[in-house]
Amino acid sequence: MLGNIVKNSLLLRGKSVLLRRYNVRQISYNSKSRWDEVTSRNQSTALENEDDLDKPIKYSTSKASTMRIDEYRDPHGDSVPWYQGLAIAGSFAVFLIYFCILREENDIDDMIYSDLNETLSRAKREEELKKKK
Repeated sequence: MLGNIVKNSLLLRGKSVLLRRYNVRQISYNSKSRWDEVTSRNQSTALENEDDLDKPIKYSTSKASTMRIDEYRDPHGDSVPWYQGLAIAGSFAVFLIYFCILREENDIDDMIYSDLNETLSRAKREEELKKKK
């Protein structure tokens, strides 16, 4: 069973590794040496990071030197077309011209302009007529 696990794990690393024969001692030694390499890499990067924190950062070599100030002030940037405001204003103007000037009055407008008492009395009469039928 251990042999199958080792073979399956080695399949991912390439065919040249599969051609060699491994026993348990070699595999444990290889994994231990790899673990030591990883921990030593982590320690060396940690030391480098500590050294980097003590040093000043050069603006000319940082990522901030290549960014435009507009990207900070306006996160949307140029995603809004220049004519969007004109299109909205034009659409609103056309709507107001149609709704306020060109449209003919209908029965709903007459109901809005009529007195509330008159509308309620008309609704009561219509309801009574429906009950009688």
